[in-house]
Amino acid sequence: MKNRRIISQLISMLDRNNPDLLFIVLNFLKKLSIFGENKVEMKECSIVEKLNRFIPCNNQLLLQIALRLLFNLSFDLEIRNLINDNGMIPKLVEILKAPGFRALILKLLYHMSQDDKLKATFTYTECIPIVF
Repeated sequence: MKNRRIISQLISMLDRNNPDLLFIVLNFLKKLSIFGENKVEMKECSIVEKLNRFIPCNNQLLLQIALRLLFNLSFDLEIRNLINDNGMIPKLVEILKAPGFRALILKLLYHMSQDDKLKATFTYTECIPIVF
């Protein structure tokens, strides 16, 4: 798959507006994100910037699969820094208020809080009062 540049083609499809196509692409990217070499290629294709448009979005299925993909990617330190640089932490905290996404968002925010540099971002959000 790497030789055929599947990941870059899938990421380029994230600019489309068809919800069914976006769901399939995000789901496939989520499955590919488990492997390290795919994660590196996704980072090179700036996937975090592309995912920023889905958080939040009106389509619950797209939001759910985008959050799962972001969770898989959040195991990488550089991607966590990209998530912070794109201003996604305040958006994630706002989604934390929705009960259906609470467990996944808490896991994602836990990954983000492991870095001392990113902990400061949480002070400018309502994360602590919401969680407690």
